[in-house]
Amino acid sequence: MDFKKTLFFLLLSSEVFASDCIENKYIFDFGSGSLKAAGYVVNSCNNTIEEYLPKYNRVLDIQKCILQSKNSKTLSQECITKSIIAVNEIKKLYNTDCFNNECIGFATAWARNINNSGSVFSQLFQQTKIDFSIVSQEKEGILVLEAAKMHLPSTHINDETIIFD
Repeated sequence: MDFKKTLFFLLLSSEVFASDCIENKYIFDFGSGSLKAAGYVVNSCNNTIEEYLPKYNRVLDIQKCILQSKNSKTLSQECITKSIIAVNEIKKLYNTDCFNNECIGFATAWARNINNSGSVFSQLFQQTKIDFSIVSQEKEGILVLEAAKMHLPSTHINDETIIFD
């Protein structure tokens, strides 16, 4: 290969490799009252957010569904189906199928407290391809604090700061 062809290949290759770093990532927060989603264009080579995509919110009264169950500890099939539909609607808005680890999901207290969480999240994964994790109470608190820190000026966060979720 001559020098010009080699140089062209190297320049082209670095551009191709740089574009391999850009990925879309989506986060789904499955709370007791709603499903919230946020999308990001990230540069995985230097761990930066390049662009914030629209956020979406779907009201899902999960806690009400649980309380209406016979033992107040089960999520009904009807509510599971509504949840799957909501996740898939948001995926469609983002134009993603959630393959290749581009989507993550987490759920909080309601999921820790129901008797059929295994079945719920198995169905969600089968129908949405998102592997939802049930977040511990401690980790949930840390996530809320970190999210609040991102939205408040650093001068307002100190050891005496109280955040209500």
